[in-house]
Amino acid sequence: MTIIHIPHYIIHPETKAILPEFGANGRCYSKVIQGSQMFIVTMKPIEIIQESLSYYGFDLEGAISGAKSIIGACQATPIRVPGHIDMYWFPHISPNNINCVWMAVHHVLRILPEDNFQAKVMLIDGPSIILDIPERKLSDRYDRAEQLEVKITKRTQYKMQYVMERGSGVHFVKEENRNYTVSKDDDLSNGSALC
Repeated sequence: MTIIHIPHYIIHPETKAILPEFGANGRCYSKVIQGSQMFIVTMKPIEIIQESLSYYGFDLEGAISGAKSIIGACQATPIRVPGHIDMYWFPHISPNNINCVWMAVHHVLRILPEDNFQAKVMLIDGPSIILDIPERKLSDRYDRAEQLEVKITKRTQYKMQYVMERGSGVHFVKEENRNYTVSKDDDLSNGSALC
């Protein structure tokens, strides 16, 4: 089977995992699993993550910082990759490690223990990936990524309970001390203000 090589890649909902792939010259590239396809991208996995975040208007440092502010400090912090739909990704080890594998939460079916302190990640509709990390540790990282998704979803799906409509008669009035108070039309007529 001939594997296709491409120069650039942006993560999208069909992307399942990004693994490091080392060429004969020792240079690190990426093996991307997308749907039922596999191909090589002439970028490191971390570069694909960074370029994808940049494409959607974000950066890796901000994604990690934001995730830590939501779920707390942790190693191998998961991230949200925004796009048409939000995608949540987690690294199996530190993203700065050249051997780091990134996986999309929504494509992980199951994580199982393997021999010699390894974990087997079964992706939906295959394939599976065997990683040099204990199953419990990897499962914890997956769980943190799911926790990030749940918390962000709750925050972004919050609906305002109060809507101020045009013509509602509510105004912001500047006082002499440079502060604003909220007033209604009938309050202005009798000289009183809300707040």
